[in-house]
Amino acid sequence: MKKLGLILLLFCTFSTAFSQKDYTVKDKTYQLKTEVDGTIDLLWNIIDGNYRYFIAKDDKIEELTNTKSVNGSYQQEYINTLQQLTGKSDINSKELKLT
Repeated sequence: MKKLGLILLLFCTFSTAFSQKDYTVKDKTYQLKTEVDGTIDLLWNIIDGNYRYFIAKDDKIEELTNTKSVNGSYQQEYINTLQQLTGKSDINSKELKLT
């Protein structure tokens, strides 16, 4: 009986740790997983077959986008978003590559 209780306790702990949470970004609600939890959180999920990344800081959530231009090169908009959120910190956002 004690083993069963311990197994159930472990199951409940791990199931809540890996659960998704609902977030609203620009009037759309997404179920996102937390990859990094800290002063700035990195959130993600696969939405419509595409990996989508979001950044959360101070209850503000922004999507990290990397769209292609008409000539096929990536525009890396996520770098500007990260620079705005990290401010004057020592983080060099230009070296970060999302693929």
